[in-house]
Amino acid sequence: MGGKTYTYYESTQKQRQMERQIRATKREIEATKSIGGDAQDLQNKLRGQMADYKSFSKAAGLKERDNRLRVESGSSTLKSTKAYQNAVNMKNAGAFSNKTDPFGRKREKHAISYYEEIRNRRSDYVIKRISKNGGVSEKAAKNIYEHVFVEKHIFADGTERQFDPDYDMSESFRRILEGKNIKPHDITMLRHENLELNLMKKYNMVHEDAHSLAEQKYNYKKELDEFLERIGG
Repeated sequence: MGGKTYTYYESTQKQRQMERQIRATKREIEATKSIGGDAQDLQNKLRGQMADYKSFSKAAGLKERDNRLRVESGSSTLKSTKAYQNAVNMKNAGAFSNKTDPFGRKREKHAISYYEEIRNRRSDYVIKRISKNGGVSEKAAKNIYEHVFVEKHIFADGTERQFDPDYDMSESFRRILEGKNIKPHDITMLRHENLELNLMKKYNMVHEDAHSLAEQKYNYKKELDEFLERIGG
């Protein structure tokens, strides 16, 4: 099985491990749905786990134990799930301001964590959410996603690197991906990034030059600053 030979005992232990992982994913799905989150990625993960479980059990000659895969509705310990902790972190992140985070360290940490989370999600799912909730084509959404989270860019100092995680952009992307409480400047951000990337590719511009030109038409920073001033951020 997968190039590895198991004894009967090892097979039963492996099967039990897979069953625990399946139950854990089911609890994460329940927790995610209970707080109004999108469980699509977890549903896809569960389907993969179930397929692996069935395949392994058959290859090992073990009976599938459906009773050991069940999770009683409402039995999940919500606060112990990753979904709950992520929701708490996101809620707290939205409360960060110059008053609550004067040196920006918490916001920087949050941005790094959120960018990494986005990069670890299925890209096709993220792209579809950007397109649907951001009002852009899937082609544009794909380009924006790759521009912000994947590709390396040439900067004025001659270095080539990915963009540094940005807290305010992470919050804009979070609202767009969740499809909730989307602000006008979030949409401006998408339009800015789309124009910026096209300028960089078409005219071989360094990031700073393309950013400056794109900002003349879609000034995300100006709209963001006005928004933060209104809410006292």
